[in-house]
Amino acid sequence: MHPMAGRELLIRAERAEAEGFHSLMASIDDHVKRDLGIATTRVKGAPAWSCEAIGWTLFNRTLGLGLYDSFDETALGRIAEFAGGRPHAIEVSPNAATLDIADLERHGYREARRRPKFVRSSEPRDAPQGIEVRAAAPTDQETFADVMVASFGLPPEASRWVRSVVATQCEGRVTVLALADGRPAGTGFLFCSEGIGWLGGGCCLPEFRGRGVQRALIEGRSRMARDLGASWVTSETNADTADDPGYSFRNMIRSGFDHAFDRPQFARE
Repeated sequence: MHPMAGRELLIRAERAEAEGFHSLMASIDDHVKRDLGIATTRVKGAPAWSCEAIGWTLFNRTLGLGLYDSFDETALGRIAEFAGGRPHAIEVSPNAATLDIADLERHGYREARRRPKFVRSSEPRDAPQGIEVRAAAPTDQETFADVMVASFGLPPEASRWVRSVVATQCEGRVTVLALADGRPAGTGFLFCSEGIGWLGGGCCLPEFRGRGVQRALIEGRSRMARDLGASWVTSETNADTADDPGYSFRNMIRSGFDHAFDRPQFARE
């Protein structure tokens, strides 16, 4: 970990991620939220969101619990009530000193996975040649959604959500499109908060893999973050294991990120 990446910085990095994903669920068209059953709230300051139409825990979770306000066990009951009986998850920061894992287990949560968290300076680095990275315009919403849904294997219902994110203005948020040979190849989100840029949703279509699209997205968004006043950027990936090779994990390391910690996700069915 970078010597300057102390606990205070890592807390801000996690809050930037939490606020960034919260913006993706909250700051979209109200009709889309109603039709997809999207709801958002805060529990002890931490953003929580749910989506009836998309059952993935990514769209049904709480992030940042214990990083905004002191934690007490009543928060878990509020989260479960908000979820309305649907499967959901709480991602537990190692920086949330007041959060007791035993409390989660008593309320029926079990550790499901761990997500590596990364941080680095937003200082520009060399990017792969031949890949154009630019902010997406509202007119790009169909293309952006097609690339993101196909790259991540999202359910078809997610297309309306992605289109609304691109079409809706939100302070601190930029939707980013990568082009290879003039063709849409990848997408990503940037959200700046507390001097840190969260790089989320980075993806690349299979036919363009191996050409540096992901690294170009990282560098392009890092430059944008710096232009918006962020001195640091942060992201997270799946773990690098024998059963699930972490290609994104390796891209982060190659792009100069420090692997700060692994954050456990606790799920409740």
